[in-house]
Amino acid sequence: MATMAGKAEQNPLLKTQTRLLVGHAALRALGIAAALIAIGLMSTGKQAVELLGFQLVAKYSYSPILRYFVIVSTIACGLSALSLGCFLYSVVVGLALTGSSAATAMGYVGRYGDSHAGWMPICGTFGRFCDRMTVSVAFSFFAAVVYMALAVWSAWIASEAHLYNNTIY
Repeated sequence: MATMAGKAEQNPLLKTQTRLLVGHAALRALGIAAALIAIGLMSTGKQAVELLGFQLVAKYSYSPILRYFVIVSTIACGLSALSLGCFLYSVVVGLALTGSSAATAMGYVGRYGDSHAGWMPICGTFGRFCDRMTVSVAFSFFAAVVYMALAVWSAWIASEAHLYNNTIY
């Protein structure tokens, strides 16, 4: 009985399909890893400072927006791990982008404040916390780009399979 590698060498189409499957799995693993790093950085971020004799603590769980970011990123990561097609990747991209965008808006207000609303910037006081959140959001946006590439790739594979009436995966 021939092995899968032996069959792939005999059949160039099977070799191409195997490469596509390995590439897809590697890209999915990269997206999941980036999302897990973003979730880990955000959920473990905490900084305490003393200001005028008061102990002030910054944690992601104190902000509904940052909690939303962690929850949506976790759901997107889980759906990516279970993904079965390009439609589900579209949902994952949407979830990842909404969480990342909300956290970016929160980070902007934290870093620069909003003089019209009377919100002062806090990143001068909680610099380490803000830097950690910035890196977390960057990883989340990277994961969203990877998920977007997977959605396009899955759609392309599906269209190729439809055109040639052949199942690629």
